[in-house]
Amino acid sequence: MYEEADAALTRGDLTTAKERCEEALKLADRAREVEPGMVTCFTKLALVNERLGNASEAERLYELAMRTLEGQAGRESLRFADFMPDLGYLYQAHRKPAKAEVLFKKAVAIKEKVLGQNDSRVADAWDDYAHFLQKENRNVEAAQCSEKAHSIRSKL
Repeated sequence: MYEEADAALTRGDLTTAKERCEEALKLADRAREVEPGMVTCFTKLALVNERLGNASEAERLYELAMRTLEGQAGRESLRFADFMPDLGYLYQAHRKPAKAEVLFKKAVAIKEKVLGQNDSRVADAWDDYAHFLQKENRNVEAAQCSEKAHSIRSKL
């Protein structure tokens, strides 16, 4: 079902994508397959709703995915941190930069704590934060974040 939803989304058939996502979510729920099952379905359904113009529903679904993942993997897990930038970009698109920034900073902090400061995934988190800052026209801060990412990569 999830693959069918993904294919429908790629084709631009949002109605079918939404239906297949909802069916896949029911199957994952019945099977008690939380992650990647339900979490993945919630995030895909959020994307479908975003494309349908249902901004508040897209946020609700992505937040539900995050809460579900938090319960499964933990608040300080890498998997949880990996999802934060996507929700951050969604908030940014909906003109909620303060909420978005919290997520970008938290993703960096979790990855530094778990992986240490000199890991490519930490550099990726700094790049995500820099990209967010650039879109907010905070170019000095964005350059500082990009420099941190570059510095990490130069050590690897």
